Amino acid sequence: MLFRSLEKTNIHIDNIRLYKAGPTCSMVVAHAQRKLLLNPYPLGDSAENSLTVLIDGIKYSEAFDRFIHAHLEHPWRSKNHSISLGEFISDQNDKIVRSITKQIIKMKLGFLHNKPLIVSINGCTAVGKSTLTKEISSHIQHGVKENFSCTILETDCWITLSRNERLLKELTGFDAEIYDIKSLYDTIKSLSNGQEISGRKYDHYKGFSRRFGTLMPSDILLIDGLMSNYPHLVDLIDLSIWIECSPETHRHLRIERDIRFRGYKPEQAEQNWKIHVRTWPKFEQVYKPEKCITIHTNRSRMFLMDRN
Repeated sequence: MLFRSLEKTNIHIDNIRLYKAGPTCSMVVAHAQRKLLLNPYPLGDSAENSLTVLIDGIKYSEAFDRFIHAHLEHPWRSKNHSISLGEFISDQNDKIVRSITKQIIKMKLGFLHNKPLIVSINGCTAVGKSTLTKEISSHIQHGVKENFSCTILETDCWITLSRNERLLKELTGFDAEIYDIKSLYDTIKSLSNGQEISGRKYDHYKGFSRRFGTLMPSDILLIDGLMSNYPHLVDLIDLSIWIECSPETHRHLRIERDIRFRGYKPEQAEQNWKIHVRTWPKFEQVYKPEKCITIHTNRSRMFLMDRN
């Protein structure tokens, strides 16, 4: 509830800290009226019969400067009394990433040693699929005792039509025809067979892909993107992760991303969202696996919903 409320405000995350304990009483200060309202937080049966103190003609030096220091100023500075919302979110998200990584490692340990474990990361656009993929990769390679290698494959890198060409044909990232699915499939198979293969890189700002670097075979292959669960590829996938988001938050994130990181004008970003609303339900119906790890994201915070 807290996170949903904060999404609707312009309060910066650095201006919010979480108290590690409940204060012994609440206080409301009306500066202009010089009035102070105190409530001692009574519990149980006594709550209904308790009194709240109302004081008039108050000055800071007379009544509540110590209260402000003890309950507001000192806790804000002391990490023993409060934690920043940013740190809290980061810590909670990290726990989820570690939990998912643990499941991946457990599967890999019971898997064929000469074949990579292939994991797909799919779901709503602009809500953090690539970020989650990179964090899982980092945990696999640096955060567990098992010494496993990891390779990331971004399906956007197999987009063959430029952004202008897609606009002319009224196609989006949900349309498989803008991708070279056969080349993507061959790449996954080559890596599964222990072969090095040419990599690709997609420029999201300019809207086109090109050959770039070399992809190395590894113990675990993470496939990030909308086509990671394409029907022709799904038989190759050993574990699927799906990220979802509320429509209100999703709209905000999608439009913000298109403007800040994709070079779209505001009216274009708004049009992209309208197209998304029309096309997403069918895409989700076709591409969301029946069995997957489902994560709900609430702008910054992730919630593990399902462990199927």
